[in-house]
Amino acid sequence: MARTQRNPLDVSEILLRVGYHLPLWKLVPQQPPPQRRPRYYQHHHQQQNEPITYAYIFYPQDLRSCLQVSKHWHQVLLPFLWEIYTYPAMFNVPSTRINRIGHHIRTFRLQDDAFDPGLTGLEYVNQLKELDIPQQSWNQYEFENAFGVQVQKRLVRTNGEGLKALAWYGYGIAFQPAYFDVDDFVRLKHVTFLRLDSWFGGEGLLARVLDCVAGTVEVLQLHQILDVLPGAFNLDDQADDAMSLWTTMTSDEPRGPRRLRRLVMPKVKTLKLTVEGKRNEGLVELVACCPNLQRLSFTPHGKADIVRVAEDIEKCGLRSVHSLTVKNEARNLDGVQCATLLQSILEASKEPTSSIKTTHATGQACRGLKKININPETLENEPRLVSRIVLHADTLRSLKLTIRSNSEVMSDNFLPQILYQCHNLEAFSVKVERVRFDLFKALGSSSGPWACRRLRKFLFSAVEFPIPELEKGEEDDEEEEGGVDVSSVGRNWFRKLKNMTNRSTNNALDVLANLKSISSTQPAMGWYKHTSATTQLGFQSQAFETMLLRRAFRMLNSQNLKQLEVLVWNGVPYERSKVPRWMLKTRTAVGDHRP
Repeated sequence: MARTQRNPLDVSEILLRVGYHLPLWKLVPQQPPPQRRPRYYQHHHQQQNEPITYAYIFYPQDLRSCLQVSKHWHQVLLPFLWEIYTYPAMFNVPSTRINRIGHHIRTFRLQDDAFDPGLTGLEYVNQLKELDIPQQSWNQYEFENAFGVQVQKRLVRTNGEGLKALAWYGYGIAFQPAYFDVDDFVRLKHVTFLRLDSWFGGEGLLARVLDCVAGTVEVLQLHQILDVLPGAFNLDDQADDAMSLWTTMTSDEPRGPRRLRRLVMPKVKTLKLTVEGKRNEGLVELVACCPNLQRLSFTPHGKADIVRVAEDIEKCGLRSVHSLTVKNEARNLDGVQCATLLQSILEASKEPTSSIKTTHATGQACRGLKKININPETLENEPRLVSRIVLHADTLRSLKLTIRSNSEVMSDNFLPQILYQCHNLEAFSVKVERVRFDLFKALGSSSGPWACRRLRKFLFSAVEFPIPELEKGEEDDEEEEGGVDVSSVGRNWFRKLKNMTNRSTNNALDVLANLKSISSTQPAMGWYKHTSATTQLGFQSQAFETMLLRRAFRMLNSQNLKQLEVLVWNGVPYERSKVPRWMLKTRTAVGDHRP
């Protein structure tokens, strides 16, 4: 009897493997919105060179063709089609279909203020792994019944046992923060990512909610959690037990002091906090509740928040912290507070050891931060901040500084001390605002070679103050109150360029011809322009920017940094000619959902 050979694609396991690689999303570039042309009487500011953003759109044509091959293929591959549901990326999918395919959805995401009011069948969505509920301002009015707070609560409770990632924006009626309900979080036994935004966390509500997920959460993000007072993370288990509370109230025996239990979240490795308002002093105490914390991103409300975090880190001995990001949205922090926090992290990371290889004669283990991202508003006591950064030189890999100093001049020794001592640095980013700073004078080749021979990425951006000095002896006097106008500086420099070329505009254009031809296929001075690079400057301002770029290329080439791959100059990325262009990662727009 002849033996028939079975087609491998008829085996469900093999077909599942093939279906996993079928594309469902298509990456398309997003055109920037048109900008109005300024009037002749309006002040011309330097426009930022924004890279092209990309967005994923639902494009299931390939998978739909496979579904039509046979009933077996349709049965096996159908779950892949509805594994991710996002809106408005899937606006062309009839919302009524959720009644039939709700049990296939594993990821449910919405974009801000984007929702179909006719969406029904959410009660059938009961197998979710990821749930993202952003701000929905419309659900306070006529769409409250479609996807209001009560509908969201039912969706969270129904999928509680299977959820691994939850992001919940809790605005309630009339744009007021919603109150936590502990019952919504009791069944979250497997969640590893939790983001809570715009909730009322007073009266111990936040502590009890976090206690429900303390055993599994690894990434915790809290934003706009209101009314969290000091001592809010001391749990009173007796107050939660109704029988114990009744016995205590009716007993004639003298009452002793209650024993409070400190909240502990041992698995949290990434913590992101945003403190807003004066009645949220207790939120910073959450840092001390994470003994194994590795990455801390912190947005303080005032200087006192930085001091409390620094004290908790040093007191609790958080030795695992290797990444620090301090955002200064209130713009009231200076270099002193940042230096204090860096010093506390270093003191907490030190521990006598005999088994770990040491690099200092003191017998202390070589520990410190690997990534630092700070943006002080002022540079008071500048040497102290530099010295605290240099203390992490043995471990520091990435450093990002955003300097918004109110002083007009920044010391030329600020950045050189970092580059000459942080020998393991791989990524260095500097963004200068409202500061007159000559980068080439500070980091010129005359000062000696940099110590960071492993540097791979160099980013520099001067937003409001362009570099006024082009060459030695040149000065630009066209300044305005509150800053230097880049267009006026460009005109002044272009005028001097024409004077140097015997007042011939054509000769001036020839000087720029080499660098103006930089593209993704034609290099200049060993550098390519990335394919996503776009410029929005006028001709004269672009001429000034080109001159600075030429000096930047010359400065980096003189350092002979063999591992340097990427230069981002005022938002425009460039790459070394020996580096493939695909090594640069493209930036996706906020709100886009990549599967």
